[in-house]
Amino acid sequence: MGIGQEQAQYFGRLAQGSLGQACRWANLELADANLYQIKKDLVVSVSTFEYVDALELAQRFLDEGKSIAAASAKLEAATSKTDINRRASKTLIRIVISALQDAMKLGLEADKDIINFDQKEQIT
Repeated sequence: MGIGQEQAQYFGRLAQGSLGQACRWANLELADANLYQIKKDLVVSVSTFEYVDALELAQRFLDEGKSIAAASAKLEAATSKTDINRRASKTLIRIVISALQDAMKLGLEADKDIINFDQKEQIT
């Protein structure tokens, strides 16, 4: 059993053409990292963000990063902890950037080629 079509499409778009990166994220999803659900929750959090929630959101980023790093460490035992933590942080940042990028695209043109196609309502 693999990942669902929605997840595969999302990881492919998030990777922006990098098949290797999309496969890494798909493998994380299969390793129960819940990366796709983390993405959905982060997009909602960013779209409803208020300054008063900044510390809570920052803590959430740290917790999610640790969760992703732990799953990555199981898959990539030969990779250093520093590299794994860096990749986890980059993944979270990329998710947030993709939501902001989609918001700009939706403000300028139709919903063509947005990364977070499954959460247009939260992004607009």
